[in-house]
Amino acid sequence: MSRIEAIRTFMAAGADMLARKFREGKLPPGIAWIALRGAGTFARAMLTGDITTDAHAQRRAVACTLCPRRTLRTLDDHPDMQAGYCGPEAEPVEGGTCGCLVTITVGLETRPAGKPWVASEYCPYLMWPPG
Repeated sequence: MSRIEAIRTFMAAGADMLARKFREGKLPPGIAWIALRGAGTFARAMLTGDITTDAHAQRRAVACTLCPRRTLRTLDDHPDMQAGYCGPEAEPVEGGTCGCLVTITVGLETRPAGKPWVASEYCPYLMWPPG
């Protein structure tokens, strides 16, 4: 699976999961809003060219993978896929984690997802700077 295919698959799976959880009342509106805002940031970055290189995004993802604050969540409909978040999923913590999607693991391969691809973004713990 190519990088673009993996991102598309993950985004589609994540969008389906978020919509289902919201309909079932299992996703508070505030958390849904944070997730949509993050997706919008990523989409805007793609449209405006605010995307870093593959190598830079991978280095950022490695830093996130090594961070003890990262949390993992297996996707409900895709047990072979795990989303990695900066702290609790889609829940920023005052003065701490941002809650952003940072990695996607498919099988045994972990790749950058979301925030590490956006060149102007940075880690709240400065494990990687913008650029």
